[in-house]
Order: sequence, then structure tokens, then C-alpha cells
Amino acid sequence: MSNTFTRFRSLFLLGGLLLSSVVSSTFLYGSLFESEAPQLVPNAQSSDELVEKLKKLDTRERSTRIAAQIDFLASEPLDIDAINNISTLQALGDNIKQSESIVVEAAKRSLRDVQSQLSALNILLRKREYDQALFHMDGLIRSRSKLAEQLFKVLSQLRLDPEGLKSIASLLKEAPPWRAAYLGSVLKNDESGQATFQLLSAIRKSGGIVSNDEMRTFIATQIQKKNFDLAYFTWLDSLDTESLKSVSLIYDGKFERPTHNLYFDWTLHAYPNANISVAAKPGDPLNQVLRLDFTGGRDAFGHVQQYLKLAPGEYEVSGEWRAETFQSPSGLRWQVYCTGGATSSPPSQILGATRTSETFSFAVTVPSENCDTQLLQLQSASAAVLDQRFEGQIYFDNLNVASKSNLQTKVGE
Repeated sequence: MSNTFTRFRSLFLLGGLLLSSVVSSTFLYGSLFESEAPQLVPNAQSSDELVEKLKKLDTRERSTRIAAQIDFLASEPLDIDAINNISTLQALGDNIKQSESIVVEAAKRSLRDVQSQLSALNILLRKREYDQALFHMDGLIRSRSKLAEQLFKVLSQLRLDPEGLKSIASLLKEAPPWRAAYLGSVLKNDESGQATFQLLSAIRKSGGIVSNDEMRTFIATQIQKKNFDLAYFTWLDSLDTESLKSVSLIYDGKFERPTHNLYFDWTLHAYPNANISVAAKPGDPLNQVLRLDFTGGRDAFGHVQQYLKLAPGEYEVSGEWRAETFQSPSGLRWQVYCTGGATSSPPSQILGATRTSETFSFAVTVPSENCDTQLLQLQSASAAVLDQRFEGQIYFDNLNVASKSNLQTKVGE
């Protein structure tokens, strides 16, 4: 028996060197000379009957049949049936370890054979050889999309093992075509958001990139579920060193950083008949401002916003605006809302046409309850339908949120 296994191991060691020539000859002559692996048991009517008959073989007979399969593999090294036959015989002979090696080899040789891939996947997962296991899983998901949902469940269990999570992240880093579907599946079944956060963090730690779209989807879902702290921490964790310098009570009030619409930065939603952007200030190309260009908008406006994390207390929100060509029956105004449902503070004054840069400011009170997270929003100054008409350009710059206690301290110094 040991001599047989020695022959078999040698076959695979040589297989790598001989593969190129064997493959070419196999494909060239395959259509002319078709051959099949020797049958393990002639006339077996079912898999159950096959197994029962094989169990009755003694050790010598089993070795003989393994040798026959190996001899066939010498001439047909890509034959999946022969490899599977050897694996079956090995398993029945209690040579589980050897059998598993053959199954994995079979899967490597026949990436289109679903049964071989699934068998290898089970073996490799059990042995915690996750990188190899995920190679086969990736191939299965790509070629058999109907299996994706079931395999995603396997990945969800694998994530619970730190080494498994690391391997998953390394695979997702390469952006397989099913990455978006898998991330969506994880997020859908993740009430607390922690599992998705850990996965996104693992992707970044592996050297991968989490796109703004992926980050936006995750943060939006957490905001919808009222998981504001996790949403805020995720956003902070995504910032580079330069962007972190712009974090204060309000983020990037001078509009110096790129906008990514990640909710805790400036989030600009599309509005009919308008262009909302961060652009160079008219007459001052080195200075960027928030610019709104309206061309006949007739819908209620509330499309510029930023979530804040202000502690309970008294604050002052201030800024500058200029609207030389801006026309609207109602105008615009800024307001801060408590996301927890507490009473919001009064809004800013109405901001309308002006030929020069003007300043505005308004007081905000953050209560100690139901107001852990706030929303700063630029909106229509009137709720009346007939007042929702906007034409022309209006600009905003130097927005700031300051604690009144700090302001009073500065005045007294």
C-alpha cells in the first residue's frame, strides 16, 4: 500500500513539470482518442450500491484498484473521475488525510466541477486553510451565481474567526465581481452595524480601498437605524490626516476639502434645476465657497446639510453669504435640528439678495436629552408651495459653530 502511495505522490510532484506538454497533447488528441477512467465496481446501479461493494473489498484489492486509477492518471492527468475514484477508495480505506489531499488536487485540476470545488472547500475550511478555501469559493460564486446566497452564509460564519475575517478582507481587497452583493448581504442582516464596520475596517487594514459609495451606503444605513455614534466613528475612521485637521464642531466650514457626501461632511443632494457645488469664489479663485446656481427651481429646498455631534450647551452658528443675482419669494435660511426628536432651535434670519458679502448668526441650544446628534441644514425659509421658486446664484463661506461659553471667555480676556 505504501509503495502505491509513493507512486501517487511522485505523480503529482512530476505533474507540475509535465503539465504543459500533457495539456497540449490532451486537448489536441482528446477529440480523436476518448478514454474513460476504469470503473471502480462494474455494473453498480447507484452510489449507495457502489459504496457498499467497495466496502467489501479487502486491502489488497483496494490497493490494486487505486493502482489502476493512478496508471490511468499517468496518461490522463486532468481526468477528474480518476482523481475522485482514488479519493473514494482512500476514504473507504480509512486513509482520510490522503483522501482529502486528493480531493483538493481534484478541485485544482477541474475548476468547473462544482462537486469537487464544494468538497475541497469543506476540507479546507475544516483545516482552517482559509486563503485556499476562499480561492475555491471565489470560483464557485463567479461561475455558479445561484450558490452565492448559500456561500455568503458560510462567509458570515467564517468572519467570526479573526483569521477568517483577515482572509475574507484580503479577497475582497481584490474587488471580485460579487463584492457589492456580499457587502449588501452583510449590511442587510447586520442590525447593530458592527459586523459590517469590522469587515470594512479589515479591508482597509489589508491594504484595500473602501469606496465612497460603500462608505456612504453604510453610514446612511446606520443613520436610518439611529446608530449615529457608529456612523460618526466610521466617518472619522475614513478620514485621511489632512481631512482630520478640518474636524471641529463643524467640519470644513471654509469649504477647503473635497465633498464626499458622507453625512458628517458637507452633503449635497441633487435638486431639480440647480447645480450645488463647492467652487471658486467669484473674483477670488484661491478661495472656495458653497455655490448654489438655481435655474427656476420650484420644489421645497433642503438639499445642503451636515450632521453634527455637539455636546449639551449653548452655541452660536455663523457664516457669510452673498447673493447678488439670487431671487426667491421666500429666500433661504440655516437651521439646526435634534435627530432624537427634541425641540429644534430657531433658524437663522432669511438670506436673500445682497450685492455684497454679508454675515449671519443665530443661537442654538442643545438639550441634554434626545439630542446626541444634530442636523445643520440649509432650507427654504417658507413652507408655502407658492414660495418655492429660486433663480440665480447664492454663495456661502466661513461657516462656524462656536460654544457660547468659549465666546464669553474670549470677550473677557
